[in-house]
Amino acid sequence: MEDKFNKQNPFKVPEGYFEQLTERVEQRIADIEPLPEQSYFKRVVMPRLRPLLYVAAVVAIVYGIGFVATRPAIRNAQEQARVEAAAQESFDETVEFYYIDDMDLIDVYELVSLNE
Repeated sequence: MEDKFNKQNPFKVPEGYFEQLTERVEQRIADIEPLPEQSYFKRVVMPRLRPLLYVAAVVAIVYGIGFVATRPAIRNAQEQARVEAAAQESFDETVEFYYIDDMDLIDVYELVSLNE
């Protein structure tokens, strides 16, 4: 077979190239499988929905990062609230015991009458 590229004249077309071109192109087209027809959802809905999905993903990621970043602070605040509540309860019990120890009979009658 003759060399495809003529070094002296690089723009020369090999002999019989255009006579066989149509047949080769048609053969290549016949060998290609046709793509299955896409559904309405893929053709119309997805291109419109895709930007919204991207925005939703970004919002979810930002929210998740914020949630993870503030989680120790929330946990510390809850623990602090528990400690303060326990301290307040202990203080209230202490005050009640002192109040009960110093009560006399009149104070007891007054306390009972308030609960009625």
